[in-house]
Amino acid sequence: MIICWKDRTKNAFLILLSVLFFSISCKKENNEIGSDVIGNRSGFDIQVTDTFTVISYSSVADSVDTRFASYYMLGQMNDPVLGISTSNLVTQFLYPVSNFTFSGMTIDSAVVQLRYAGKTALYGKNTTQTIKLYELTEDLNTSLDATFFSNREYQINNTELGSYNGEFNLNDSVILTIDGTRYSYAPQMRIKITDPNFINKLQLAADSSFSNPTQFKSAFKGFYITAEQMGMAAGDGAVAYINMRTDNAESALVVYASKAGVQSKFEFPFGGTNEVKTNQFKHSAIPVTLQPMQSGNHQNTCYVQGGAGIKTRILIPNLLDLVKNNQVAIQSARIEFKLANVDTSIYQLPTRLNIWDAYPNGTRKMIADFSESLSYYGGLYDQSTQSYSFHINRYIQEVFNNYTNNKTNTNYGLNLFVPEDYPVSINRAVFNTDSTLIDKKIKLILTYTVIK
Repeated sequence: MIICWKDRTKNAFLILLSVLFFSISCKKENNEIGSDVIGNRSGFDIQVTDTFTVISYSSVADSVDTRFASYYMLGQMNDPVLGISTSNLVTQFLYPVSNFTFSGMTIDSAVVQLRYAGKTALYGKNTTQTIKLYELTEDLNTSLDATFFSNREYQINNTELGSYNGEFNLNDSVILTIDGTRYSYAPQMRIKITDPNFINKLQLAADSSFSNPTQFKSAFKGFYITAEQMGMAAGDGAVAYINMRTDNAESALVVYASKAGVQSKFEFPFGGTNEVKTNQFKHSAIPVTLQPMQSGNHQNTCYVQGGAGIKTRILIPNLLDLVKNNQVAIQSARIEFKLANVDTSIYQLPTRLNIWDAYPNGTRKMIADFSESLSYYGGLYDQSTQSYSFHINRYIQEVFNNYTNNKTNTNYGLNLFVPEDYPVSINRAVFNTDSTLIDKKIKLILTYTVIK
């Protein structure tokens, strides 16, 4: 059940009025048509307005914790509209079984294999790029409440362990022959480790290094897998989505070792719950103007981009004018964003967006309406109207109540952004926010009752 209006006054009349209004407002009306009829039947003065001034502009998106994502991103692309985006991958790995040892065996080769999340798990133009593998030199906090934000830098050994050069191949299975037997695996990237020092480190590791996870991660701290490179032409490059979940053993460090002429395959999985997996995002050569989060001038074109790239800030400076002299109960509050006429054949639109509240510094804060059902909250792309829209009834009522009850101005604006998960997405959208165009400008449409 949605509480669309919550009045904290002890006045008995207002409590009674809120109960009566609750029966109307909590029907979750998705439009304002017929509000005059509701007013006539209920006896309340139902009003509708869309005359608020809305200021919108683009800012750098908030960094996000990417440790427990459903999938992880890897790759680099040079979007001709928004510049270069790079998704690097950081991961720990664990031994195959407790008390494992390479004693008596000879390591023949080692490879890092990364399983793609599916045949369409890619964003951008799939051109040749180089992915490089490095070893971490810092200990990562494996506590389940430890956060790993997307803009974090990592300490690494600058010796390259190996690299992959080519396009992402999401369609072809990988066929391997191990001790004379052929095996078929789902499409995956394979980075062969060519650094002999790392191979020797594995080969000569003391048995005690494999005795427990803490000992092992002290000796082998993990990998830094980077797509960062120079000279990528505008329009080239892509980001792939990698499956590193616990139910998938194919994303792992794989070591092939022989004993008495028999070769065996050993998987050091990335997918364990206590093995840190996280993304690092970088954005550069951005050709659009980004403004500070706290204040900015209106822009007629605004952007959102996943991978902690770009968000759109929305300010409604005269919102509180409605409650300067009255208490107001919100029946419906809907805000809509229209797309600009930009080709989306390669850079597809996000399937959904989020709009959240803001802290005083402009960073994002969960909005009260986000806890409601998706059918109420909104945010899904509507192809018929080429727009994204949201219902933010509870947010508006909360801002109004803070002002009328406590004389506190919490109108810090809103943040429109691409969610970091569900689904994982680096997609982008471009909006026409020209305030001079009636059919394009951002509108906040309020249906409300003035409480006298």
